[in-house]
Amino acid sequence: MRLFPLILAAALAGCHLGGADSASRFPALETMKPFTAPGQLRGSYRVAGIDGTEFTSLNQAHQVTISDSLIAVPGDCTRNGWSYRFEGTALVTQAIEGPACRRAETAEEAALARALAGATKASPTPWHGIMIEGTGGTVTLVAD
Repeated sequence: MRLFPLILAAALAGCHLGGADSASRFPALETMKPFTAPGQLRGSYRVAGIDGTEFTSLNQAHQVTISDSLIAVPGDCTRNGWSYRFEGTALVTQAIEGPACRRAETAEEAALARALAGATKASPTPWHGIMIEGTGGTVTLVAD
């Protein structure tokens, strides 16, 4: 039994979570500059979080598709969209009305719409995603 702590210490000493290239694989958020051009956002994404709620706690999966000028959030009953542009590092969105059915938006759909409607900044994440922040909240996207 006395050897167990020594064996454990030796095993943990051999573990190394970092490495010379860990900084290049996982850059610090502070060093990641906000996006400034539409082409940088282009892609198809899954919503990884809304206002700090991770996707595992959301009631449904949400998709977001971003082109050079549009952000689209297709839904089973509602379709939200925004045109967007950059003014320096500031993200500016403008709502585009889309078809909707008679049901009300879910709380998650409304939070996602608020976050995108009030977006003022889009930044890369260390895991090849996008964090969109602004007056309406925060949404984190990961590439499909």
